[in-house]
Amino acid sequence: MIRLSSSPYELLLLLLQSVALLGAVALSVAFYVALTRSTPVRSVWRLIAMLVGAEVSVFILLTILLPQGLMDEGELLGPLLLTGYLAPMFWRIKRDSQMLAAEKERAEVTLASIGDAVITTDLQYRVTMLNPVAERLTGWSSDEAKGRMLEDVFHVVDEATRRPADNPARRAIGTGEVAALAKHCILIARDGSENQIEDSAAPIRGSSGAILGCVLVFRDVSENRELMNRLSWQAGHDVLTGLPNRALLADRLNVALPGAMRTGQLLVLVMIDLDGFKPINDRHGHKVGDQLLMEVARRMQNAVRAGDTVARLGGDEFVLLLTDVERIEDVGSSVDRILSIIALPYELDGLCMEISASAGITIYPGDDTDTDTLLRHADQAMYQVKQHGRNHYCIFDPAMAHEDMARNVRINRIHEALQKGEFLLYYQPKVDMKAGRAIGLEALLRWQHPELGLLGPMEFLPLAEQTRLGTEIGQWVIREALDQLILWQRAGQRLGVSVNVSARHLLHPDFVPYLSAMLRMHASISPDMLEIEILETVAFDDLKSARAVISECQAMGVRIALDDFGTGYSSLAYMKKLPSDTIKIDQSFVRDMLTDHEDHALVEAVINLAGLFKKDVIAEGVESMMHGMRLMNLGCNLAQGYGIARPMPPDQVTQWLERYANGALWVN
Repeated sequence: MIRLSSSPYELLLLLLQSVALLGAVALSVAFYVALTRSTPVRSVWRLIAMLVGAEVSVFILLTILLPQGLMDEGELLGPLLLTGYLAPMFWRIKRDSQMLAAEKERAEVTLASIGDAVITTDLQYRVTMLNPVAERLTGWSSDEAKGRMLEDVFHVVDEATRRPADNPARRAIGTGEVAALAKHCILIARDGSENQIEDSAAPIRGSSGAILGCVLVFRDVSENRELMNRLSWQAGHDVLTGLPNRALLADRLNVALPGAMRTGQLLVLVMIDLDGFKPINDRHGHKVGDQLLMEVARRMQNAVRAGDTVARLGGDEFVLLLTDVERIEDVGSSVDRILSIIALPYELDGLCMEISASAGITIYPGDDTDTDTLLRHADQAMYQVKQHGRNHYCIFDPAMAHEDMARNVRINRIHEALQKGEFLLYYQPKVDMKAGRAIGLEALLRWQHPELGLLGPMEFLPLAEQTRLGTEIGQWVIREALDQLILWQRAGQRLGVSVNVSARHLLHPDFVPYLSAMLRMHASISPDMLEIEILETVAFDDLKSARAVISECQAMGVRIALDDFGTGYSSLAYMKKLPSDTIKIDQSFVRDMLTDHEDHALVEAVINLAGLFKKDVIAEGVESMMHGMRLMNLGCNLAQGYGIARPMPPDQVTQWLERYANGALWVN
């Protein structure tokens, strides 16, 4: 406080205190103004240093200039007021500076931690900062890149054209909006390495809204793009062979058809199926089978022109799409050449093997322009080859389409007959001629057609066997025969029943499980009362699988007979390798054995072979007592045929057994 008696020294001290107070206030005001005007960070730090220095200097000066002895309690009021004002300001400034430092550190840690690359620029597109991810992708450190033009550091080109891509930073600053990099762009790093990237750029704005620069955020999408490309490729290609699959083939066919319409040239679709691939695959394993498919694919690719397509539909089915064919006469020779190439020997995994192929051909404009129809017609033509010898080709005839429609109508009608219960089983007795007694019955399928009457199996079964319907009918036969066995067993008749099994049904994965389930459902019947008759030619295409199925059936107690023995390709080998219980001599040899010396010799040979292999032997087609007598003289006592009994409904079997007396004639 000011006293009237103050000395000059005291007045001087008071003046200095006032100046110091005014200076502190002025500095505080300057600091506040600087902050509210968004002073750049570097200037703020300089101002803080000046302010802190000024306040500390004033405080030190006052403590020096005011000797303690000259001050009493009232004289210390001014310095204390000044000190009380400066100290809180000092600590406030210190706190603010620490907060700014912490914010800066947090921002730097965040940029270093995020997975995306970040580059910032000023308004002149000069780089101001790169985070570590951006440093790795561009090959530039942040210090090296700082001040350089963005294009020098962020070098991006179009993947297809290799031309510089449009820089999104310039669009972001120019428009003041977020801008994205064009798709399919590549970032070329400082060392020349390349990465596919996705990018976006946004303007940096100050608190007033003015644009201060740009920030680019981008990421490496090379792995994602590679994965997408791989998935896209797999969607249109066969994984094993690398050939186009059905979907890509359809796309190419849809493109090729309009071209053929414009040019007037031929478009040829060839369906190719390997002959006998399944036995090779089963015998040597999937590894060899896959190698064979890949080699077949490679040969076909090398045999066609660059503009043609080789596709794999699955399994051992391939398709050729031949475009710009000038003459129809060239089609056959081209396909013949490809089939010859396929038929050349293969050396795979130390094995030498051969395989042939069958081909069906359809030609536009002679055939329909619908993709599915063309494929179906080529498949129909190929099936014709399979039915008539294989290892050749057949060109689709439009008449086949009408046959196909009629075939589908017939198949649907057969399926309807199965659903409506129009199928029946007739039974033909099998007898021991020497003992004069019946030993069993063979179940034979019949169709009680409401308009056509009673139909034999050859009227409908071959067509049904081409589809799954054949397997369904075979399952019905097994179930129906077992049901009938139970009825006869209850009536006091204990005769076994044999059922015929087709190739498709025997080798179907459900055959053994279904048979096992049926035996459990008919547990009162001994399994050896059921006999499975297998055509000798059934097992020829897949001997290994047939042997395995037969062994499983015998393990359940079911008997096995080789039917029509002598009509197959290797009867002696079959008798040795297939674990059958009975051999049935085909009726075509038995019927003419009395007049044909070769048939007689063959029948005698089969009887002798059955004895050597310790198998039962039964002759089919016994039509007279003379046939029976001759067979017994050769050592075959078991027989069946029209000379013994014709096939009959199940309700007539018991009556026939009661009056059977033909055995006495043969015994005598």
